[in-house]
Amino acid sequence: MMIIILYRMAKQEKSCGLNKVCSERYLCDDDNNIIQDGHGLINYRQAVFAEKDNGGCVLPQVCCTLPQQPKPLHVEQPTPEGCGYSNPKGLQLTLVETTNEAQFAEFPWVVMILEQSDSISSRSIGGGSLLAPTVVLTAAHIVDSKDVSHLTIRAGEWNTVNEAEPRPHVNRQVSKRIIHPAFNWLNSNYDAALLLLRIPLKLGANIGTVCLPPPAAQFSNQRCLVMGWGKKRNRDLWYPNILKKISLPIVAADQCQSMLRNTQLGQFFNLHESLLCAGGEKDKDACLGDGGGPLVCSLPNQPDRYQLAGLVAWGMGCGVENVPGVYASVPKLRDWIDEQFHLNRISKEFYTA
Repeated sequence: MMIIILYRMAKQEKSCGLNKVCSERYLCDDDNNIIQDGHGLINYRQAVFAEKDNGGCVLPQVCCTLPQQPKPLHVEQPTPEGCGYSNPKGLQLTLVETTNEAQFAEFPWVVMILEQSDSISSRSIGGGSLLAPTVVLTAAHIVDSKDVSHLTIRAGEWNTVNEAEPRPHVNRQVSKRIIHPAFNWLNSNYDAALLLLRIPLKLGANIGTVCLPPPAAQFSNQRCLVMGWGKKRNRDLWYPNILKKISLPIVAADQCQSMLRNTQLGQFFNLHESLLCAGGEKDKDACLGDGGGPLVCSLPNQPDRYQLAGLVAWGMGCGVENVPGVYASVPKLRDWIDEQFHLNRISKEFYTA
């Protein structure tokens, strides 16, 4: 009984002086001030590369037995012109008996971001969204420390281990990286970057752009989709080869902050206005390798057309019940994106619904 009483007293943060409380060491910064923005505690959703003998596979791939693949059924679905249109039944084929796998070209705006790891090979470091034939939006934490000359984006990708897809993917080198000026690596505030491509992409049914919401957009009470090639669970040893999609509820900022305060972030954590939350359902989440990827919500009265709500940023574990994932809020980035398009003389028509 005494142990239980002491435990509860500790959780109530015992006072140790004027405006001071006894707290875990990891919740105090070097000046003994309570950490409120999560710096040093948040876990970015970057890919993790194992530095060991990999059986001849190119990192981050590992030598694993493939799961049974979904059965394809050939169909043809035309895609309207404009931003945000999906191919809900796939393009030229439809997978059946699937769980969280996306159809081929279901989300044509999703791109993979590659970093050249040596003279002949590249590895995926995260995801992004195509806003225009020459512009990709991703998370700043994915590309901030990278050599721009080593960055490539891959559009039209779906199955990373199968080249015999109905339509080929396309690679483009990055010519310029624009990091949001308010990005803070320590706490992920304004976690956004634009990548300008050397050569424009040719838009089509399997390579398209996503719509952007207005600055005042709200997504309360909606279920939205996150997608990427990241791990399904933190403990997984392998990354899925087929693009995955996961349905998640948007979590209100005050509710999200309260839920995150029940994690290692502590009771003084404050969720920044540039961040947005989704998830909190067991085993449904973005995870390692999904950083920078899109969280999209349907446009009003258009269930198969999407606007970009968030960019995968960080989380406290993956798929933990009552612990939402955290995303860069695209409405909070909209004015900055518009400004950068204007400065670089790029038309906004590609992301305007």
